[in-house]
Amino acid sequence: MKATRESEAQLFLTGRAITWRQVTLFLFSSIALLGVLSTTALTEYEDTELLPRIFDLDRELNVPVAFSSSLLFLCGLLTTRLVRTHSFPKIVVGSLAALFVFMGFDEMLKIHETLEKIAGVDFQILYLPLIIVSGLGWATVWFRFKDLARWIWTAGAAAWVISQLLEAWQWGWWWNALMSKSETYQTLMISEELLEMAGSSLFVIALFRHCWPKGLKISSRT
Repeated sequence: MKATRESEAQLFLTGRAITWRQVTLFLFSSIALLGVLSTTALTEYEDTELLPRIFDLDRELNVPVAFSSSLLFLCGLLTTRLVRTHSFPKIVVGSLAALFVFMGFDEMLKIHETLEKIAGVDFQILYLPLIIVSGLGWATVWFRFKDLARWIWTAGAAAWVISQLLEAWQWGWWWNALMSKSETYQTLMISEELLEMAGSSLFVIALFRHCWPKGLKISSRT
C-alpha cells in the first residue's frame, strides 16, 4: 500500500498522471466551497443580490446546478467506459450510464419538478421504474468492483438515499405532503443538495479508481 501511494504521488508531482486521491480532494473541496458560498448567500444577502442568484442551491441555472449536472454527466461517461474497456454487461450497465446522463439533464432542466406539477404525484413515485433499473445497474457494478472502489461506490449510494429522504422531509414525506415548505426547509435543502453532490462525487471517484487504479496518464514525458 505504501509503495502504491508513493507511486501515485510521484506520478502526480511529475505531471504524468492524475490519481483518484487528487480527484477526491478536488471534488470535495469544491462541494465544501459551494456549501459555504450558498449558506453565506442565503443568510447574509438579500434574495435579489448577485451572490444568491449565482450560488443559491435552491435556484436553477447557476453554479451549483452546473456542477451537480457535470458530476452526473461524468458518471455516465465513466460508466460507459466500464462497458467498453472492462467487459461489464452491456445492457444493464449501459442502462445505468444512460440514466446518469438523464439525471444530469434532469438536474439542469428540472424535469422532475415539472412532471411532478403536471401529474400531481411525487417524483420519487413517478421515477420508480428508473430507480429499479438504476438499482440493478448499481448492484451489477458493485459485485464487479473490488476493495476500496466497492466501499466508495456504496457510500455514494448511501449519500443519495439520505439526500432523497431529506427532500421528502422538506415537504412532509410522501404520505403527508405539506402545502408549504417546512420550518426547517432551508437547512434540509442545503443538506440534501450537498449530499447529492457528495453521492455523485463518490460515484465518480469509485469509477475513476476502478478504471485507472494507478492514475490517469496525462503526459508521456519521462
